[in-house]
Amino acid sequence: MSPSDVAGLSPNHSTFQLPDLTSHCQFTLTCHPNGGIIGKASAEWYQNGCSDFTDKKRKDLIGLKADVLAGYVYHDTDDEHLRVVCDFMNFIFLLDDVSDGLLTKDTKVLAHIVSNALQNPHSYRRILANGMELPEQEPDVSKLARDFWARCIHDAALGFQARFSKSLASYLTAVRTQAYERDKGVIPSLDSYMIARCDNSGLWPLMDCFEYTLRIDLPGYVINHPVINILKQYVNEFVAWSNDIFSFKAEQARGDNYNMVAILMEHHDLDVQGAVDHIADLCRQIIPAFCKSRAELPSWGPEVDKDVSRYIRGLESWMSGSLHWSFITERYFGPEVLEIKQSRVITLIPPEGFMANSTYYVSGR
Repeated sequence: MSPSDVAGLSPNHSTFQLPDLTSHCQFTLTCHPNGGIIGKASAEWYQNGCSDFTDKKRKDLIGLKADVLAGYVYHDTDDEHLRVVCDFMNFIFLLDDVSDGLLTKDTKVLAHIVSNALQNPHSYRRILANGMELPEQEPDVSKLARDFWARCIHDAALGFQARFSKSLASYLTAVRTQAYERDKGVIPSLDSYMIARCDNSGLWPLMDCFEYTLRIDLPGYVINHPVINILKQYVNEFVAWSNDIFSFKAEQARGDNYNMVAILMEHHDLDVQGAVDHIADLCRQIIPAFCKSRAELPSWGPEVDKDVSRYIRGLESWMSGSLHWSFITERYFGPEVLEIKQSRVITLIPPEGFMANSTYYVSGR
């Protein structure tokens, strides 16, 4: 499928209607009372950490409204810990944008830079243990990663630190796989995509952050319990797949086919509306499946059960929060987001090619 095919330039493909997933999602929406103030500080941190912060990047950052998403998801925490996780959320969006414009070899360097920052949060080390040399001038992603991680680990449980580091490494590996398929012009099968999408969504480390924000330290036999794992899987699938619907317009406009909508159109002979409706049905099926699995959680005693209940409430907040945020941020629908929220009608535009300038953040130039 060519970019023009995905763009849907024929009359049957030029528009589609967004599904109403918000009213189907029964989980309560709560917002941190100081989210706006903390979000402003986080945005300034992000801006100050990016050496070539252009007017366009400033506009995109304001329109992103990552603080709103963080406030919805991590509402049950104090200001200090919300600030750290809000910084990480801005950082993960930076990684997503940067990696979309990189070749496979550059995503490998990006992974080494971020991993090195987490291993050495208090100083930049150019020479890795394997002898690999990083850029002489410390890249922006390294500075940002070291800064938020140094603030995080001073009171973070060791179990959380290990899980977070592992999840972030898995995310970076998945990003590299995505870059390889993009370089080769490969549109993956639906089955392989659905597996990979949960790894490159960034949700695994973001869900790990609940232990940090809630100030809990769940035992390994709890956090790795099969029911906890399936609940997290459901959340990841719901957020990632619904995001594919919301982000399709922006992605097809830059010729990016790595999206479930494009894959269903390519491999399953669906038009754009049929593909969107299919994904929406998958998302709707997740809500009752999540509730059924939640009811199957065992008891680990009153104290642990209390922590688990708060953790599960956080998982629910990811589903409700991400849906509401998607119609507040300008990341997917631009300044017309409120109008689109009302009409739910999306008009596709021809792809212009992807012109992102991402190398700076990795090279350090």
